[in-house]
Amino acid sequence: MSVARGEEGVVRAAHAGDTGAVIRLARQAAGLTQRQLGEACGYSQPVVSRIERGHRSAYDIRTLRRLAEVLDLSPHVLGLAIRDDGQLGESMNRRDFIATAGTLALTTFLPRTGPGPAGTAASIRAITASQRRLDAVVASCDLVEPVISHLRMASQVAGRLASRGQHRELAEAVSEIAGLAAWLHWDMQDLGSARRYYDLAVAAARSSGNRVLAAYMIGSLASCLADQGDGIEALAVLSAASTQIGPRPPAVAQAWLSAVTAVAHASAKDPRSADAALDRAEAASERITAEDPPPWPWVFCFDGSKVAAYRLCCSVRTGRAGSALRAALDASSSLSSPTKQAGMWRMDYATAYLQAGEMERAFTIATDVLDVRAGQASPRLLARARQLAHTQGGSGHSSPAWRELDERLRARSQGRAV
Repeated sequence: MSVARGEEGVVRAAHAGDTGAVIRLARQAAGLTQRQLGEACGYSQPVVSRIERGHRSAYDIRTLRRLAEVLDLSPHVLGLAIRDDGQLGESMNRRDFIATAGTLALTTFLPRTGPGPAGTAASIRAITASQRRLDAVVASCDLVEPVISHLRMASQVAGRLASRGQHRELAEAVSEIAGLAAWLHWDMQDLGSARRYYDLAVAAARSSGNRVLAAYMIGSLASCLADQGDGIEALAVLSAASTQIGPRPPAVAQAWLSAVTAVAHASAKDPRSADAALDRAEAASERITAEDPPPWPWVFCFDGSKVAAYRLCCSVRTGRAGSALRAALDASSSLSSPTKQAGMWRMDYATAYLQAGEMERAFTIATDVLDVRAGQASPRLLARARQLAHTQGGSGHSSPAWRELDERLRARSQGRAV
């Protein structure tokens, strides 16, 4: 494992709050076996193995502090905070601390990367990773300008260093930032800008020669198109993604692209083709190795819960409320994640109840989504809530649940807190 790739893996694991994976990837990057790490720390190999598998009972603050020292990790990366007295202390919630530590945690780790193309690209990606995590809690309109500035800087660096053997890694980094900028504009309902940045992301990925990254960005554009109801164009774009990625894609790529294809078919009102694509996504997801972090550019895992969330989305789009509600039971972990996409899936859940005639339940769920996601101020999410409130007799409905949802929507449109 190269040092740069090892550090990228550590960054992703740290953002996911997976302490065991952080330790495992840092150990591998250092070229140590579990036994060698254990001997350096004074632990047995089975203890190290349990720690890397995520058995929280196998370690405490002292254990993590010793591991950080031996592996030359910043304590922030293992969720250890510095107290006012200069000593290490454990965060009240290690996962939340790692997720929100953002640039501080990453910059204290990544400067250990040496000079050269991988080091420069890894440092750029560290900022991108922090911004991506902030997307879960910050409104897109507040995050988009820093991301665009970051993209401008990365593009300038890539242009200056392209002739020094650094083209591939920096082009990949530029593609990832452009993809994030596209997503933020998509969430802001600025679809013209979203398309423009996705085109830039695809062009940079192709320039890098990374076929998987190019397929990911093409698939992201297709997902945006399908979300807006343009299933036919989305399917045309997805054919380009399949051609780009080749005949033997990683399992996570096949699972995700199949799920996006399903949404495109559902948007085109073709439930049979959507179900077939979802079955392919489920089969591919079962081949993903659960122990390893998702391969870049996938930041989050893609598992059966994600497939169920896509099944929920497709069933709602094709008017099959019963299928949607059954899928929601299997998608609970994906629906409860802090991402904006999870908020949209929760709105799908509310819509399924509306289609089933349970209007009060639908309005209550939609109101809860707006309350939980208030800090995100997602225009896409608000638009979906308005659509739900004014569909199938929702407008003018006199129930308390509808009035509460209507009040939330009015408050959000006026920028007020409720």
